[in-house]
Amino acid sequence: MSKEEKEAAKEEKRERKREHNRRKRLAYRLRRRMKKASPKPSKAKREDWKKEQKESNKEYQKKKKRKQKWKQRKQQKSRCEAKRETKPALSEKEWTKLVEEASDRSDFESLLHVFSQHLYDHTKASGGNQLKCLLKRFRELSTRYHPDKNCGLARYGLIFQALNEARDVVVDQIV
Repeated sequence: MSKEEKEAAKEEKRERKREHNRRKRLAYRLRRRMKKASPKPSKAKREDWKKEQKESNKEYQKKKKRKQKWKQRKQQKSRCEAKRETKPALSEKEWTKLVEEASDRSDFESLLHVFSQHLYDHTKASGGNQLKCLLKRFRELSTRYHPDKNCGLARYGLIFQALNEARDVVVDQIV
């Protein structure tokens, strides 16, 4: 948006606020006139009105909380997307090197993070069905790091376990 468009949008917002406030003042004045014209209600009726007002106030507060939570979720999602966009996707060599280093250290958490990030980036890069693409990439990686295919090294059990966990995490994010 250009500067002029932003200013126009701000002015339009101010104008809508003024109009809203004007309507509220008119409604308030109308209620006051009606109150003066009508006889004083009974005590029971006044108590009923108070109860109704409390209930409507509770509903208003609930709606307000829901809106706030919705806004917070929306902001968190936008922050997460911004973080993901700023991180460049790793090349195949860099990614494989990270997996090897984490498996040498037997660091399950870093393996889980590396696999989940790789699977997520891979699914976002593909244009079609993300779930299909994710499962296809998972099968490729599972055949590469399956413990039965790599009998000589025990670390592949940990790698394979992290890969399975990462798949579950990314499927939950996508679905």
